[in-house]
Amino acid sequence: MHTHDLARGLGLDWDPPAEICARVLNRLFPDAPRGTEPWATLLWVTGRAELPGRPRLTRWRWYNEPPSQTP
Repeated sequence: MHTHDLARGLGLDWDPPAEICARVLNRLFPDAPRGTEPWATLLWVTGRAELPGRPRLTRWRWYNEPPSQTP
């Protein structure tokens, strides 16, 4: 996300790999919509962009708790 912010400020395009974005969404944003393009969704869940059919977020939270481990 910070690379996006820096690149945007410099007028550069930044398009990270979809697989990495999907992993970040799954780990840090478990309530994020599924079936959408991962990078666009990651920008949306962090309040940086709109996602078609959904209002732009003005507040957001990421979940940094370690995943629960089942024996």
